Amino acid sequence: MTGGNFRFIVTTHTDKPHLHNHILINSVDLNSQKKLKWDFAQERNLRLISDQLAKEAGVQIITPNRYSHEKFVTYRKSNHKFELKQRLYFLMENSKNFDDFLSKAEALNVQIDFSRKYARFLMTDIPMKQDIRGKQLDKRQPYIEEYFREQFAKRAIEQRLDFLLSRVRDLSQLLEFVQELNLTISLKQKHVAFTLTENGHSITVNNQKLSSKNLYDVQFFESYFEKRGEVPAIDQSQLISDFDRVVRKKIRIT
Repeated sequence: MTGGNFRFIVTTHTDKPHLHNHILINSVDLNSQKKLKWDFAQERNLRLISDQLAKEAGVQIITPNRYSHEKFVTYRKSNHKFELKQRLYFLMENSKNFDDFLSKAEALNVQIDFSRKYARFLMTDIPMKQDIRGKQLDKRQPYIEEYFREQFAKRAIEQRLDFLLSRVRDLSQLLEFVQELNLTISLKQKHVAFTLTENGHSITVNNQKLSSKNLYDVQFFESYFEKRGEVPAIDQSQLISDFDRVVRKKIRIT
């Protein structure tokens, strides 16, 4: 089962209505001192071995328990973190910017407090014993004020780039026109920094974090304008109004 490299113990549970085994594996390799790599494939292989042994012994093979719709509904109602994340995601998808996100939260019965060290959330239409901290919703990326501001900034920056790239003549014109849309592009040796200013608040996002579709580094912009053909002259006086009109079509605003 472990190739003879890892010590393990098999224990049988006899105090339950159904007999079953637990396998405890020492994760340190006896020969190389390396740690056992545990992933889905390893778990699947061990499960297949277990099922084969159970079959040979004439024991029933337990099929994985799949959540029914009823169980899912019950889980959703009882799991406050799950429900809160759904509401926050919906708010983000249907808000124009960070300030709009905060103003619409009340409509979904969500109270948001960014004034303390840890962001706190409370759903007022559900009996909750205590509020939920942002770090409880996602350990890898805590739901703090900076996280939400950055998500909206990334969206706003991409909207401006999508709008202008097909309209401007060259890179110098792009750098000029984005400033009218409250965006500054700083070209470095290889990477690019985008600084967005909205409602008196500025946030900078580097190109590595901006998009999963385009790299938006210096090489991207140079290559884009080298391959791009001629474009009609853009009416700079209508730039802001045209951009607002395009954005309103793409974002569902309630």
